[in-house]
Amino acid sequence: MGKGDGVEQDKKITVLQVATLNQPISPDLGYGPIETVIYNIDKGLHNLGHRSIVACSGDSKVTGEQFVTVERSFGEYCSEDTPEKRKSMHLHHFKVLERAYEGDVDIIHLHDAAIVERIYKGIFKSPVPIVMTLHIPSHDKGSFKQWSETLTSSSGMYFVPISEYQKRQHYGLVNTMNVIHHGIDVEEYPFKGEMDKVRWTRKAIYLLSAE
Repeated sequence: MGKGDGVEQDKKITVLQVATLNQPISPDLGYGPIETVIYNIDKGLHNLGHRSIVACSGDSKVTGEQFVTVERSFGEYCSEDTPEKRKSMHLHHFKVLERAYEGDVDIIHLHDAAIVERIYKGIFKSPVPIVMTLHIPSHDKGSFKQWSETLTSSSGMYFVPISEYQKRQHYGLVNTMNVIHHGIDVEEYPFKGEMDKVRWTRKAIYLLSAE
């Protein structure tokens, strides 16, 4: 490895991660799959020495820098679509755009298709590359599918599937990266012995079969 390669490897980046508004970003949510992923990525980036900025609601708890876009999250996943919620989403996206244009962000990381639809409609123009984690079910793509089909490999938009199954479901999507499995922070759930491992595995199988 050359000297230049080492310098490049050690380069610290600034990531603006755009949170969802369904739930606050927090380590102790009873149910919040995307929010848990955002929390763990933020913590991981920060611990690696990168600058992690999370655009989120004011009731969130993050490890890196918190950029508050709205006062409170919606507090639940399934709720009525109201003018107030749409206003909050619009404000959230608008403030994200303003923050992205300050010039100190290297990458924007998205998790929500709603903001991608704004890109499709031409409201949001990103000054830096965008990475999107694919939480979207293949059968529920909406205008995301229409927009993504117009992309070229030079678009500056990159997609990360969270499973091999999901990657197959999104076959043909431009700039699809390798699978990165998202979930719990395994360091917080260590195996204490062979019996614990067996019990943990049985519980996981039970939960999967219950779905």
